[in-house]
Amino acid sequence: FGQTEQQALEAAGTYGNLFQAFGLTRSAAQEMSMTMVELAADLASFNNTSIDDAIEALRSGLSGETEPLKRFGIALNDNRMKAEALALGIYDGVGALTAAQKAQAAYAVILNDTKLAQGDFERTSDGLANSMRIVQAQVKNLQTEFGTGFLESLVSVTDQSETLKD
Repeated sequence: FGQTEQQALEAAGTYGNLFQAFGLTRSAAQEMSMTMVELAADLASFNNTSIDDAIEALRSGLSGETEPLKRFGIALNDNRMKAEALALGIYDGVGALTAAQKAQAAYAVILNDTKLAQGDFERTSDGLANSMRIVQAQVKNLQTEFGTGFLESLVSVTDQSETLKD
């Protein structure tokens, strides 16, 4: 998705922790977080912005901050979330939404409002902007692999040196 493995894992972890903090099951949180990571790549591609901006806007929206989502064409407000929660069958229309209900309703509204952008990264992956994102992510992944391998070798050599001294 034009993201480094580390970036995707961090975003998925953040979303997963957030969904679980809202009271969703681990399984639901995992599935929803992976969808949000993929959607962030699509939003970045569709709106010609950075994946980090899209990740942050989605996280903010799921946390109740609606302003960052507006630049991506997502209109999240209390009335829409209540209507969505009612349509999902997770709310009886009385009182305020719980944190879990808000998260599920926000997730559904976000997915509904981003239908045009969904799949954009894949559709345009051969274009210049997304090709550059892919190459940059691959280079960063290689740097991470090289750095990890180098560090492991250095630790091994250091450990061997310590053993020889003893």
